[in-house]
Amino acid sequence: MIQIGCIETNEEFSGLEREWNSLLRQSPVDDAFLTWEWIHTWWKHYGNSYQLCLLVAREEGRLLGIAPLMLETQKVLWGNTRMLRNIGIPPSDVGGIIIQNGREDVLVRFALWLIDNQEMWDVLLIGGIPPNGMNFDAWIDQFSRDVFTTQVDTTRFFYIPMDGDWNKYYQGLSKNLRRDLNRKIRHLQEGNGYHDCHKLGRDATTKDIETIFRINQNARHSYLYREQAEQEFHKELAELMANQGWLDIYFLFIGDTPVAFYYGFYYNQTFEYWRTGFDGVYYPLSVGKVLLYLIIKDGFEHGMKFFNFLLGDEDYKLDWQVEPRIYSQIRVVRKAPIPLLAHIYFPELKIYVSDFLKQHRMLHPLLKWIERFVNFKQNRQSLTQTAKSQIKSARHEIVDR
Repeated sequence: MIQIGCIETNEEFSGLEREWNSLLRQSPVDDAFLTWEWIHTWWKHYGNSYQLCLLVAREEGRLLGIAPLMLETQKVLWGNTRMLRNIGIPPSDVGGIIIQNGREDVLVRFALWLIDNQEMWDVLLIGGIPPNGMNFDAWIDQFSRDVFTTQVDTTRFFYIPMDGDWNKYYQGLSKNLRRDLNRKIRHLQEGNGYHDCHKLGRDATTKDIETIFRINQNARHSYLYREQAEQEFHKELAELMANQGWLDIYFLFIGDTPVAFYYGFYYNQTFEYWRTGFDGVYYPLSVGKVLLYLIIKDGFEHGMKFFNFLLGDEDYKLDWQVEPRIYSQIRVVRKAPIPLLAHIYFPELKIYVSDFLKQHRMLHPLLKWIERFVNFKQNRQSLTQTAKSQIKSARHEIVDR
């Protein structure tokens, strides 16, 4: 008989390491972002703002399923909602529920436990589910349509299959991209010269993570890695993933100066590209694009099966002969006014308004004003009392001047 337990302490969570990864290897959602190393490290550094609700399924003591969930209270314009969601989503791109292959009865038991304990949550959100990672019908059918509303949203993740020949792949790229790459590489060679550096598994160290921090200080998303807590998270995560052979970092150097990086994980012969950045001073040289080209070429030449771009369907990815994968998000919402307004009707209204304004461009300034107003209200409500007092003090200081 399958028994469901709810882990609520860090000690119990820490004790699952060996069983967790063993089960993950038998699961249809086997991914670096679902390893014990990733999820436990995220929880260790960021879990203070949430309540742990990690569900485990056992049969005669044997672990058959893990639903890595956490509970958070979200403030909305008209009240609060309690959301039960994946641990680490965001910033991880892949999520879901870990079950042994073929054991859909475990998935059903998780759903029934959540229904039996529905008083603890208003919204249940399982996101980042890979293709074939979860039987949606078996999950949704458990939730009564009289009590809950369920939605499945999808998004495209792009990847490059690497089961062919590099030269054939390269010739399949557009002439404009090949011409641009050749021109940029020639400029780099004529300058101070360039070279790439690949750090995989135990070859990567904390110093490499610190190099990422330094490069990113002048990158587009320079706010990343600024906080000490965020730096500590990445350092500890890197050490754990490196010990398992999963950490994968690529650098591009001009002369002796590191100017660009790609940072992710090599798992199941797949490079999971998670973060990238380049020194903005070198923007005209397209160092990020050149490094991406070198990584893809290296992958073809050394037996990589897939290059995963993960979350986001930005246009630049389409230049690289990508294929789409459809990832899903399941939302279960209690039929009560605040949860329905916050998580069903308001998002649907935003989509409707956005589509409407795409057809009526003269109304764009109105949309921008509404967006700024809503963001201002949400940001203002999310400020802590400490932050509010700091703002107040700063205002008085300005007035005194």
